[in-house]
Amino acid sequence: MTDDIAVVMPNVAQAVESMQAFQQLKTRLLDDNDTVTISGKRYIKRSGWRKIALAFNISVEITSIEHETRDGIYIVRARAKATAPSGRVSEEIGACDSSEFSGAIAATVHNIETKAATRAINRAISNLVGGGEVSAEEFIEQRQETDDIGEMINRIKWNKNNDGSLWAYTLNKDGSKIPEVETLLALIETAPDKKYIHGGEEFTTDNKYLRRRAKQ
Repeated sequence: MTDDIAVVMPNVAQAVESMQAFQQLKTRLLDDNDTVTISGKRYIKRSGWRKIALAFNISVEITSIEHETRDGIYIVRARAKATAPSGRVSEEIGACDSSEFSGAIAATVHNIETKAATRAINRAISNLVGGGEVSAEEFIEQRQETDDIGEMINRIKWNKNNDGSLWAYTLNKDGSKIPEVETLLALIETAPDKKYIHGGEEFTTDNKYLRRRAKQ
C-alpha cells in the first residue's frame, strides 16, 4: 500500500506573466542611476529595488538585527521581510562585518547595520518579484572577494597629468570594453558620492575617462 501524494501544480501562465511584468518594469521604471552594467549585464542597485518595491506595492520591514563580536571583528546580521499585496512573503538575511570598511567609510555600528539591512532588503524584494536576481552591490562585492583589486587597477593603462594625478580611457580605441575598467567603473558607481577609495587613492569618472589621484 502506498500513500497518495498531493502535488500542487504551479500556475505557469501566472508565473510567466509576473516575470514579464518584472522585466518590463525594469526597462520602463529604472533609469541609469538605478542600475549598473557589468560585462554586458544590467544589475539593479539599491535605489532600483526600492522603486520596484513601491511599484509592486510591496511592504518591507527589518524584523530582527543580531550583533556579534568574533576575533575582534564586529558582525551584524539583519533579517528582512518583504510582503506582497497577495500575502506572499519573502524573508532573507543580510550580514556585514567591520572588516569590510576602509578609507573614508568608518566601521561604525550604524554603517555596519545599514549595509547588513540593505543586503537583506534587496534579497527579500528580489526573491519576491525578481526570481532571486543578484543586486548590483552584492555582485560587486562578490567580484571584490575573487579579484585582487590592487592588481586589477595596476593592469589598467594609466596616463599621467601634470599635477601627478592619473587618467585612463574607459573604452578601447575600437569602442570595445576593458574588463578591468568595467569592474572599476562599477565600484565607482556604487561607492558613496561615486568616489571609490582604495589604497589611499580616490577613483572617479566622467564616463569618458577614469580619474585616479591621492585621496584628499
